[in-house]
Amino acid sequence: MTWGQTAIWDVLRWLPANDASLNLTVTHPVHGTHGVASAAAALSALLERHEALRTLFRDEDGAGAGAGTANGRGTRPVQQVRADGELPVAVVESTPAGAQQAARACAARLRAEPFDTAADLPVRAAVVVAGPRVTHIVLVFSHMAVDGWSAAIVLDDLAALLDGTPGPPAQQPRERARWERSPAGLRRSAAALRHWSRNAKELPADWMQDVRAGAGPDASWADQTSPAMAAAAHSLAARHRVAPGLVLLGSVVLLLGLYRERTAVGVRLLVATRFRPENRRLVGAFNQNALLSTELVDEPFSAFLLRLRPDSLRAYRASECDPREAEAAVRSAVGRRGFTSGGNCFYNDARYHEDGTPVPGALTGLNADQVREMLPRSRVAEAVPKGDQYASKFFLWLYGLADTARLSVCADRRFLAAGRTASDFLTDLEWLLVEALDGDPALPALRTAFAGRRARVGPGAG
Repeated sequence: MTWGQTAIWDVLRWLPANDASLNLTVTHPVHGTHGVASAAAALSALLERHEALRTLFRDEDGAGAGAGTANGRGTRPVQQVRADGELPVAVVESTPAGAQQAARACAARLRAEPFDTAADLPVRAAVVVAGPRVTHIVLVFSHMAVDGWSAAIVLDDLAALLDGTPGPPAQQPRERARWERSPAGLRRSAAALRHWSRNAKELPADWMQDVRAGAGPDASWADQTSPAMAAAAHSLAARHRVAPGLVLLGSVVLLLGLYRERTAVGVRLLVATRFRPENRRLVGAFNQNALLSTELVDEPFSAFLLRLRPDSLRAYRASECDPREAEAAVRSAVGRRGFTSGGNCFYNDARYHEDGTPVPGALTGLNADQVREMLPRSRVAEAVPKGDQYASKFFLWLYGLADTARLSVCADRRFLAAGRTASDFLTDLEWLLVEALDGDPALPALRTAFAGRRARVGPGAG
C-alpha cells in the first residue's frame, strides 16, 4: 500500500467492529436526459478509470480488513487491483419533486453498512429516477478507497464522463506506491521522519502526551456557524496578504497556546499531500498527518501569521513518510522523556468543495466594529458525540469559510482550560479573530485580553 493507504488502514482497524463512521458519501445531480443505461455506462467507465474504486485491501498474511480485528502492525498490508468484476447499481424510483430527498435517504442507507474491503468493491452506487430520467447518482465509498479530496475528483470525473468530456487519467495508487519505495521517495521519507523525531523531542508534553491515563474519553462536542468569523478571517487575510485558511489555522494555534499557557504549540494537520502535478488528481486514500510546531513570541499578530506560513509549509512537506515509522519515532522520543504519546491535537481543513469559491466582496476590508455587528447571527451548540476520534484530545474540522464559517470541535475536558467546553472554544475563537482585527495587536496584548475575558465570562456563557 501507499503511505496514505497504510495510515487509514490502521485507523479503520482501530475502530470498533462494524463501524461505518468513516464511509464517505457523495451525490451527483444529473442534468439532461440521461437514462439508467447511460448512468451505468458512466459508472463503469469511472471504475475503469480509477484503480482505487476496484481494489481489495488485506494483510499480507491473508487477514481481512474488517474493523475490530488486530491492528496488523506486525504485518504488511497490501492492495489488489481487480481487472474485472461487477458493481451492483440500485435503482430508486421517485417523483421529480421528491428526488433530492430520495437521494439523501438512499445515501444514508448505503452508508450505514460497513465495507468488507478484503472481499467487496470499496464503492456502492445507486441511481434515482423520475420516470425515464436519472435525477441523481449516489456513491458511497470506503475510506480505504478515497479521501475527501478524492471524492470531489470522482464527482468531477463522473460529470465529465456523463458529458463525454473526460480528461487524461491521473496517477494511480500503485504508481504512487512504487515511487514511495524509490530512492527519491525513501529520501523524502527519511527527511520527514527527522522532522517528526526532532519535534517529538522538543515540543512541550501538552501536545504529545496522552491525557487519559487509562481512563475513557471525557469529550465535549460542539458545532458552529459564524458569518462574523468568515468576515474576520477574510478581512485579516486581505490586510496581511495571506490566505484566509492560514488566518484561521493561526487563530486556532494561538488560542490553544492561550488555553494551555504555552509558548510552543504542536498541532497535527491533515494533509492531502497532492504536491506534484502527477498526483494532483490521484484518487485514493492519500491523506497523511503533518506535525506543525511553532512558537508564540512577542510580536504583532501579522508577524505571527507571516512566520506561521513557512512553519506550516515545513510541516506539510514532512507529511510524506511511512506513518507507522512516524508514530514509532514519536513513541521513541517521548518514551525517553518519560511519558506515553497519544491523544493528539488535530486540525482538519476539510473545505474540499469550497476550493475556488468566490468570496463576497462585502466580507473583506471590514473593521472590528463592523464584524462585531455580525456576531448575533452566529450559532454555537453542543453536538452529539460522533465517536472517539482516534482518542484525540482535540479535533477541529473546518467545513466552510466562504460567506459563513462552519466548524466542529471535539475536545477532551481534561485538556481544555479549566471549566471550558468545546462550545467555549469556538466562541473564544470567534472573539480572538475579531480582536485581531482591532489594529494589529501583539500576542502579549491578546494574551492579557484573553485572561480578562476568562475572568469575566464563565464556562458555557461565551
